[in-house]
Amino acid sequence: MVYGNWRGVMAPADISEANRLNFVKVLDVMRSTDTWKQVLATNKWYDEFAGGKDFNAFLKTHIPEIKAFIAEIGL
Repeated sequence: MVYGNWRGVMAPADISEANRLNFVKVLDVMRSTDTWKQVLATNKWYDEFAGGKDFNAFLKTHIPEIKAFIAEIGL
């Protein structure tokens, strides 16, 4: 089985919309740097960034899949 290891950067639930947008902008800027691209290449990582609603949709899809698989293999 091959499964990617994903991570999330979280903020408080009551973050203002302006701060949330700024936070996403900072991450977008970081992802465009040569340093980040080198980190991806060095670690053989894929850049599959999903922010906000896209990340929420990702979690809603993948968490039930992961739970089902873990139950299926008896863990």
